[in-house]
Amino acid sequence: MENVLLIDDDAAHRIVASRALKDVPLPLTIYQAANTKEALDYLSKNEFALVVLDVKLDHESGIDLLPQIRKDNPKVPIIMVSTSDLEEHISASYASGANCYIIKGLDPAEYRQNLSQAAKYFLYGC
Repeated sequence: MENVLLIDDDAAHRIVASRALKDVPLPLTIYQAANTKEALDYLSKNEFALVVLDVKLDHESGIDLLPQIRKDNPKVPIIMVSTSDLEEHISASYASGANCYIIKGLDPAEYRQNLSQAAKYFLYGC
C-alpha cells in the first residue's frame, strides 16, 4: 500500500484529485491536508510515495511549502496543481523542486485524467 499526500485548500478540488488518484490501479492510502500545518503534520508522521500540492493554499503558498517538503523528502515525486497557468508559477514550482505541474483548468474530467496519468507515471513508471 502506497501513501499519497494531497494538499489543497479547496474541498471540491480535493474530491476531484482523490477520484483521480483512485483511478490509479494500485492500492493507495490518500491523506488529505487543507493547509501547510496539516501537511507538515502528516509528513512528520508518514512516508509518502507521492505528494500532490496546490500552488495557492488559502493564505499560504504551496510554492513556499515545496522546498520544506523537498528538504526532508528529496526523492518523493511532487506534482504541483493549480488553476494558474502563469509562467511565474510554473517556473517557480520547477525551480523549487516540483516534478510536474498540472493546470486544473475548467474541465474537471480533463484535470482528473491528467492527474491520474501523472500519478501512474510517478508511482510505477507508466
